[in-house]
Amino acid sequence: MMTSSTTPGQTISLASFALPFPPPPFSPRRLRPPTTSSSSSSSSSTSALFESYPYPPSHSRDRAESYLSESYPRFCALLSACPAALDRMRESTSGYAVFAPSESAFDGLGDERLGLLDAAIERCVGGGGGGGGGGGTTTTTTNAMTAALLSTVVEYHMVSAPMTSEIMTAYGVVTTSVGEMPVEVAADGTMYVNGVRVVRSYQFEERSIVEYRDGRGNSLGTVEEGAGGRGGGAAAGGGGGRVCVVHEVDGLLCPDELWRVMYDQVFPSAAEARHGAM
Repeated sequence: MMTSSTTPGQTISLASFALPFPPPPFSPRRLRPPTTSSSSSSSSSTSALFESYPYPPSHSRDRAESYLSESYPRFCALLSACPAALDRMRESTSGYAVFAPSESAFDGLGDERLGLLDAAIERCVGGGGGGGGGGGTTTTTTNAMTAALLSTVVEYHMVSAPMTSEIMTAYGVVTTSVGEMPVEVAADGTMYVNGVRVVRSYQFEERSIVEYRDGRGNSLGTVEEGAGGRGGGAAAGGGGGRVCVVHEVDGLLCPDELWRVMYDQVFPSAAEARHGAM
C-alpha cells in the first residue's frame, strides 16, 4: 500500500514562495464542470494558453503543450493562472517533465477542494478580494498570498528537466523547485510519485536530419537523430534539442498541508467554518 510522503506537522513558509506576478490576459477554464454545455468556449479559452507561443510543428515543446491543452484542460486552467511558473519551466534548455492530473483526478478532489481552487484562480486572474478582509492593502496582500500558494500547487507538478520513468526509477526521487518527492515502484511495476500513481507517460523529442561526410567531403548518407543524438538519449547525456515528458497521474502531488494553508491563510472564514474537518 503506497502512502503519501507528507510529514505530520509539516509547515509551509510563505516567505519562500514566488513574488506576485501580473494576471494573464485571458480567462482560464473553471475547474468544476459547467452546468450548461459550453465545451467549445472552454476549449478555446484553455488553448489560448499556448497560442501566444508559436513553434514549428516538429518542436517538442509545442507538441507537448498542444497535447496538454487537449488532454488535460483542467490542469491547463491551473497553468494559465501561474504564468511565471510556466515560464520558468519553459526556460530549461534540456526540456522538462510535467505531472498532469487526469480529469478524473480533479473529479476525485470533491466539490470543496475544486471550489477552493476555482476561488484561488478567480482571485489571481480577476483580482477579486473575497475572503481576505476589507481594505485595499489587505486585498493586495491576500491576492499575493493566493498567487504564491497556487503557484506552489502547480510547481509540485513541474520539473525543469526531462525526467523519464527510467530516470525516476534510477534516482528514486523527483526534485521540483518547491521540494523533493519520493518515487516508489511496486512489485507489479506500477510507479508512484509522492504516493500518487503514474498512469502513463508520453515523451516528445526534437528530431533532426544529420548528414555525415568523409574526409573528402563526400556524403555518407543521412540519419534521423533524436534529442540525444544517434546511439543515446537525453538520459545518456547526448546533445540535441529539448525532450518534453508528460506523465499522467491519478491525483494531485501537492501535500495535504498545502490545502490547510490555503484555507487558513487565504480563506480564513471558510477555515473557521470547517475547523478540524481536515
